[in-house]
Amino acid sequence: MLTAEQTVTQTCAVELSRAALAALLDRAKRVVPTRFPKPILMCVHLEASESLLRLQATDGELSLFAQMPVDGSLPACVVPLSELSRRLKASKHPACSLSLSDDGERLLINGGRVEHALQTNDPAEFPLVPSELEGDSIEVDAAELVHAVKVTSHAVAKEPSRYAINGILLESNEKGSRLVATDGRRLVIAELRNAGELDDQALMPHRFCRLIDKLTARDTDFLALALHRKKAENGDTLPGRIFAAGPDWVLSTYGRDGRFGYAPIVALAVSLHGPFSPVVATQRSI
Repeated sequence: MLTAEQTVTQTCAVELSRAALAALLDRAKRVVPTRFPKPILMCVHLEASESLLRLQATDGELSLFAQMPVDGSLPACVVPLSELSRRLKASKHPACSLSLSDDGERLLINGGRVEHALQTNDPAEFPLVPSELEGDSIEVDAAELVHAVKVTSHAVAKEPSRYAINGILLESNEKGSRLVATDGRRLVIAELRNAGELDDQALMPHRFCRLIDKLTARDTDFLALALHRKKAENGDTLPGRIFAAGPDWVLSTYGRDGRFGYAPIVALAVSLHGPFSPVVATQRSI
């Protein structure tokens, strides 16, 4: 049974706002697949300590780490996201508590008069999800980055088969950092005026960029972007892992591999609009 009405032996409970937890799970829904051959990826990893509830979610490529303040602690557990969200929203009580049964096989959700119990999975089987930035990083004005993502998204190639341009290029040099997108006909360059400088560039998947917009709260001042690369045994540089982080979340994915070329038209764009101003241009082919 997924719903238990009787009292069960359990660990210490973590107390938290039901609405805040529902909002945290809604963030995870943007990453967790609804159908997948591996059921573990349809789950979320939860753990609470030091007054923070930490959530991990992934679909194998895109990963999200998020946290929220709570009272109490909760041992690590893995439960289906859809079931947890459904039972949480079934209650109207403003507060709820989470705890584990003593055998660790059930997560108990107490939202008032009814207590729900969800079967847990082995936390050791859940994929590793980065909880902090790795590699070179820059700090970006949040509103400026979200606006730049929206502007450049209009020129991203919609066909998944066009792998090298089905995303947004983050590049940086001594003149600053910028986002670049093209679909082979149009080119958009959006300068990040208040950002620092990275030592490399990365092609960010379009879905990753859209999630930055969805995860950023209106009161967020700054976001961080980071790129971490590794090298193969023969010395070749492997596709890097890209990170975006807000005050209480870290989003990560693998950069797209492939050559993103737009040099032939940049000189024209710069001459018309100034160095690296937001610009939309067209070209015959890339």
